Amino acid sequence: MTTLAVVLAIFCALMIILQITIAVRSRRLQKRRLQRLGGPLGEAVASGDRLLAYFYSPSCTESRQQTPIIDTLQGEYENIFKVDVGEHFDAARAFGVKTTPTPRIVEGGKVVEVLIGPRNEDRLREALL
Repeated sequence: MTTLAVVLAIFCALMIILQITIAVRSRRLQKRRLQRLGGPLGEAVASGDRLLAYFYSPSCTESRQQTPIIDTLQGEYENIFKVDVGEHFDAARAFGVKTTPTPRIVEGGKVVEVLIGPRNEDRLREALL
């Protein structure tokens, strides 16, 4: 029985190491993808400033509810970028976006906060600060 317990403990330890390795590689890959982004969003990410990248789909009901709030904030802040996932699939992939709407807070060239789903205006303002 003790041999089985030792084997299971070793197996569990190896699984934890594997999960950590996958997570670290995933972060490194995302960082490389963010560094390769072009256009205004890529330049903003490369600058290291804090910004909000808002990923949406015009056909998504929740995106249609969230977009007017983002438009209002864009009038007040320069560091908000709206990204249509259908037109800019590579950018969405670089940020690891799987659903819309998905605001991502980026600072120092990496994603520091992930907001999934629609958010109210106050929560988005707070995330930008």
